[in-house]
Amino acid sequence: GRPLLSRLIDRRQLAEKSYYSRAYPATGAINSFYPCVMAQQSILAEAELDAAGAEAAFTALGFQKDPLTGYYQNADGERLTLRLLVYSGSTYKKYAATLLQQQLGARGLYLQVEETDNFDAWSEKVALGDFDLYIGEVKLYNNMDMSPFMEGGGASAGIVQSETLTAAYNAFRGNMSAAGAYEAAFAAEMPFVPLLWRNGTVVHTRSIDGLTSSISNVFYSLGQLRFASEDS
Repeated sequence: GRPLLSRLIDRRQLAEKSYYSRAYPATGAINSFYPCVMAQQSILAEAELDAAGAEAAFTALGFQKDPLTGYYQNADGERLTLRLLVYSGSTYKKYAATLLQQQLGARGLYLQVEETDNFDAWSEKVALGDFDLYIGEVKLYNNMDMSPFMEGGGASAGIVQSETLTAAYNAFRGNMSAAGAYEAAFAAEMPFVPLLWRNGTVVHTRSIDGLTSSISNVFYSLGQLRFASEDS
């Protein structure tokens, strides 16, 4: 189901609207800024399936569209519904949930958004598996260590561990030339649906010099940081 959901999502719209262009689409498991994965990622920034493509996919799974509601239903007439947990204390995530509800709804899948502004309550539901989907956020550092998704910790809640995917990831860690094979394995199994990579802006006065940033750390180098003095 996750690969199908991924093909219905317009990540570019999420980045531009819900994150006000402070993010960019995730087109694979690895940050697309890294040269080793350029042109080797198969996830599209825009939605891949139009209405006709979505209908063919859902029909193949045994669902039929209700002409009155526009939503797909099973043989018993039950509407195809997924619950999405979202921490509404984050304006970005709350808006992203609304956009996802609209995007999937336009393709006949009803997304029931369950909001809570209590982060502990949200975390408890995730830990207990009380969800169909949830919007999460994990910071990956410059070494692109994705082990939090594969070791059964908090970041891997609801993710079925795969020996095939783990082997592909370990091969990539051993040699960057295996990045394409890892991306292919990830796209095939889709243990989670990557949405966006977040970015940010650091603003400082002209009196500060020597501030160097990297992809994952805006304060990557402070060794040459200088503050210019002002003459009175």
